[in-house]
Amino acid sequence: MTDAARPSGKSALYLTLAGTLVSWFAFLTYFLVVPRWPDLRDSGVPNVVLGSVGLALCLSGTRVAFQARRWRVTGSGLTLLAGVPFVLLSAYLFVLSYRLPATDSVVAVGVKAPPLALPDQEGKERTLEEFAGRPVVLVFFRGHW
Repeated sequence: MTDAARPSGKSALYLTLAGTLVSWFAFLTYFLVVPRWPDLRDSGVPNVVLGSVGLALCLSGTRVAFQARRWRVTGSGLTLLAGVPFVLLSAYLFVLSYRLPATDSVVAVGVKAPPLALPDQEGKERTLEEFAGRPVVLVFFRGHW
């Protein structure tokens, strides 16, 4: 490849830097923004897709860096830095989330709850038997965010 046809090293740097930022943005928004909207909580697919786009940008930037013979180490390092949040988010969503208890073992609405003892806000242990005869609402959030 002649020097005139070779891509510039700065374009490689910009591509890998943009890809790294997009990948980290996808990772951080899953934990900081997504829990605020109930419709998005149970699906991390948009964040994984956005992380994939960031990783693709990094890989193309690294490819350009090797063609330009400039910024090869920086491009490779930024690609690795973009791969970390992508791998962590994917592992969290597709491996750890499936270790949550199955929904078939959940107590149905209206059924008597099993014995339960939990600490209150002051640290004193409370049991369900203390509230016998009174309506009690128990709310447990089953999420992976």
